[in-house]
Amino acid sequence: MPTTTINQRTVDRCWTNSRELLLWDDILRGFGVRVTGAGTKSYVFQYRLGGREPRTRRYTIGRHGSPWNATKARSEAERLAQMVASKQKLEVCVVSL
Repeated sequence: MPTTTINQRTVDRCWTNSRELLLWDDILRGFGVRVTGAGTKSYVFQYRLGGREPRTRRYTIGRHGSPWNATKARSEAERLAQMVASKQKLEVCVVSL
C-alpha cells in the first residue's frame, strides 16, 4: 500500500489506470485518498472498533473538490480518529465551512 503525506499537491497529481488506487497518509493513521479508474478522488478514513478482531471499516469523508480539500479532510479524519479512540459510533456530521 503506497503511503505519502497527503496534501493538495499530492491529491491533484495522483491518478490510476487500474480499477482503484488507495493512497494512505504517512502522518495520520487510517486517513487516505481513494482514486477510481474513472478519476474520481475521495477522502477516506479506515478504522476498527474494538481492537484487532473486528472487521475493518472504511468511512468516506467526501469527494475531492468543493468543499473538501486535503486540509479540511485531514481535520475531519482527526476528529473521526478521536471518536474511534473513545469508542463512539461514527456519525455523519454537517461541517460548516
